[in-house]
Amino acid sequence: MNISTQAYVYGAVFILTTIINFISVGVLFGGYGFLVLLLWYLGAIPFTLLTIYNIDCLTNGNCNIWAWINSILLSISSITFTIIVIIAGTITDNVSNLIKNNTKEEKKENFIY
Repeated sequence: MNISTQAYVYGAVFILTTIINFISVGVLFGGYGFLVLLLWYLGAIPFTLLTIYNIDCLTNGNCNIWAWINSILLSISSITFTIIVIIAGTITDNVSNLIKNNTKEEKKENFIY
């Protein structure tokens, strides 16, 4: 395989940090933590391979299709984050108003009695 040196470095760092993470989680959280981390890393394998491909593509070039895929994915990510922030803001504002209204009603009830 003709993979760039940068992609090999990332792969080596990823493997080294993965081993350290497994040891740390196993010591800190026991078997369940190890199992959860194992499932996490199994799910992350496709993304890790895409990252290695991305680094290799940046180094060697000729990646027009990958550049479009990357642009679309990053755009979706940005739009999704913006939508979540707007929704969180409206929910937070509504909850804040409910709390203020309930506090005012409690003060009125206390005053009547």
